Amino acid sequence: MAACLESGGNGEDGHIFRALYQGASVGEVFNSSWAGKSMEEVLPPALKEFGLAAAEQCVTSGCAIYSVFSTYNSGGHTIDCERLLLPLGRAGRVEQMVGSLQLISMAGSFNRDTVIRHFEWKTDVSCAIRIYASAGLRGHLT
Repeated sequence: MAACLESGGNGEDGHIFRALYQGASVGEVFNSSWAGKSMEEVLPPALKEFGLAAAEQCVTSGCAIYSVFSTYNSGGHTIDCERLLLPLGRAGRVEQMVGSLQLISMAGSFNRDTVIRHFEWKTDVSCAIRIYASAGLRGHLT
């Protein structure tokens, strides 16, 4: 699943993140179209604080943000969602973020149409890291 978000002017608690694009799977999982809407509008209440904080961290730090958050299906098997936020921009200013999400269940299964309900019911964050760009790589990139 993928989405492209634009970082706009400051909202009450930080930036406003508006969706420019969403992959088909994002619409399927969230049961709605994100195009033109803000993250504040589309994220379920249980995921809003964590989701907005990670986006804000990506924009203010200029770093990629990787996180894994988990829930359980009706059989008690873990469903993980891996998320990677990548900052894009110029002149030291992040203007857009690309988000990639991957749903994984090693022992069980899930339905894309209803999986969001499980995350709304219970979400545990098992990993949240900031990935710094390495200045040492600049000379090696062309």
